[in-house]
Amino acid sequence: MGSTYSAVCPGCGGSPKPGTNICEFCGKELFITTFNPLFNMNFPDVNKYMRSYSSGGFGETDEQRAKRLMALGLCQLKLKLYDKAAQSFEEVVNIAYDCAEAYYCAAVCVFKGNRPFLSNIKSVERAEQLLSAALSVSGKGIYYLFAAFIKKDFYERKFYKTSPSSRDYKAEADKLGVPQGDKTSLEQLLNTRIDI
Repeated sequence: MGSTYSAVCPGCGGSPKPGTNICEFCGKELFITTFNPLFNMNFPDVNKYMRSYSSGGFGETDEQRAKRLMALGLCQLKLKLYDKAAQSFEEVVNIAYDCAEAYYCAAVCVFKGNRPFLSNIKSVERAEQLLSAALSVSGKGIYYLFAAFIKKDFYERKFYKTSPSSRDYKAEADKLGVPQGDKTSLEQLLNTRIDI
């Protein structure tokens, strides 16, 4: 049944060969997997991609559905549709519990485009739970940097005791390395400069 599924390129509308993630006609990704490709994309193009990801194809496997929902959630996040994006990421982890990027993006959604300092403790704790899940699957530098920023911006700015500290998480982020594109994307999503 999985062989009947055919993806349509959100960029050009072409029908690339099954099993590929790059369109052979326009060279664009069929399924966006991180926020970075959307960073400089204009809103009409993001909307075009989002419409493409909004409905599944006949015979879609769980893996294909998870990829499509992840890409949909990223587009929704770019358009600041935080609740819808969070729902898409939740569906992804219900299918693929080991998708660290979905947990990370769901944690970003919790703050709804604001810095952690402006949130309540329940929201911050929820974001930390999601980040903890991401870190348990894959220890990427950006996940540690985000955790460090939450600690510094919410707990330490409000003089709450917290452990591990922002310095502990920042040390891990430095050890693993954080690509500038990842940091810039997170800053754009939280509408603030990450100064740690």
